[in-house]
Amino acid sequence: MMKLDVLKTINKIKDAEIRKLFILEHEKLDKSHEETIKRDKEIMEMIEYTCK
Repeated sequence: MMKLDVLKTINKIKDAEIRKLFILEHEKLDKSHEETIKRDKEIMEMIEYTCK
């Protein structure tokens, strides 16, 4: 569920290189579920802020 939201948010980034970096960062997070959700929220907030 959360993973989809993050990928949707990442897709808002127009620059492909930056988008790729966020996707790589997101995929690194499959370790602990709680840590992933926390980091994904941070990633999404950064993207929302950047895309304004």
